[in-house]
Amino acid sequence: MFVDDQTYQSGGRTYRRVLLRHGKRVNGKVVLSTIANLSTSSDDEIAAIDFALKNKHRLPYIESLVTSKGENGKLYAPVVVLYQIAQKFGIPKLFSNSEKAKIALWLIFARIIDQGSRLSAVRLAKIHAGCEILGINKLNEDLAYAAMDWMAENKDHVEKKLFEFWEKKKQFKTRDTIYLYDVSSSYFEGEHNELAEYGYNRDGKKGKKIVVYGLLTDSEGEPLGIEVFKGNTRDNKTISDQIEKIKQKFGARNIILVGDKGMIKNDQIKEMNNEGFYFITTITKPQIRKMLQEGALQMSLFDSDLTEIEDAETNLRYIFRRNPIRAMEIEANRNSKIESVNKKISASNKYLKEHKRATLEVQLKSLNAYVILKTG
Repeated sequence: MFVDDQTYQSGGRTYRRVLLRHGKRVNGKVVLSTIANLSTSSDDEIAAIDFALKNKHRLPYIESLVTSKGENGKLYAPVVVLYQIAQKFGIPKLFSNSEKAKIALWLIFARIIDQGSRLSAVRLAKIHAGCEILGINKLNEDLAYAAMDWMAENKDHVEKKLFEFWEKKKQFKTRDTIYLYDVSSSYFEGEHNELAEYGYNRDGKKGKKIVVYGLLTDSEGEPLGIEVFKGNTRDNKTISDQIEKIKQKFGARNIILVGDKGMIKNDQIKEMNNEGFYFITTITKPQIRKMLQEGALQMSLFDSDLTEIEDAETNLRYIFRRNPIRAMEIEANRNSKIESVNKKISASNKYLKEHKRATLEVQLKSLNAYVILKTG
């Protein structure tokens, strides 16, 4: 049974004919019979009959959608996806099967789904099926904070297990490889934090206390550990903790630690030399100027892509490379300054021509001040 809805032309006018029809096969041919004429019915009535016939096997389900007074269920998809990703990276195996460990894992998921506080993570569990999938029996804000305490107490264990996981996963000896290390910071709105101190605020929030944290990764950038320091800790003062972690906790040897010039300085170099570690870092402009003045480095060496210099006294190897992109940036900046100064000179000359009482000395003084401002 179906609705046969047709339009046709007659006498220059358009007519609509709607029939409720039934078809059956007789001797290999389809024979149609008309059950009712629906042409006088409204468009809504015709659409309802047509929809009902097309969905006649699903009517009980459709009726339940209309008449049901139940509430929507929780969202499963985001938590399922995150849990699968966590399993791929071995994260659930790093934790124990305790309630606090499960809540700690949910806090990680909640932070990814909707960045917020511990309280927001508890509220989020009413919408997303985190407790159901992770097997959490009870969740509130106090339990969330207790889970964070558990994480802090088991940090060393988790980091060590994470190291062993990556070592096995990548099938190479992580104990003989390059480690990357960098430092950043976060600011606090409040005052009550035992690590919060005034220091170099990377967020640009003046008058706010901060904490410093250092992230250690393998050569591919996979995280291996993180340490939090007081906000007034200098970047280079965090290196000792990383050396201790790599050597003692990970049982590493033949290590190359990569860090920027703000972290790896003379004291840190001596410490790494004592431990038999190698390092890769950048040198500062004063160090480059000193090498140029002493003749250890010549600008002509930068004609090639790579230049290598070995310092027999310090047993350090320097590798220099000309950066063509930076050279273009410097040239563009220099040309921009020259153009700006030329415009200022033209404006001064025009002013002298148009104002008879203007003096050359005053214009020169103004130009000199402008050039100093532009060129530094």
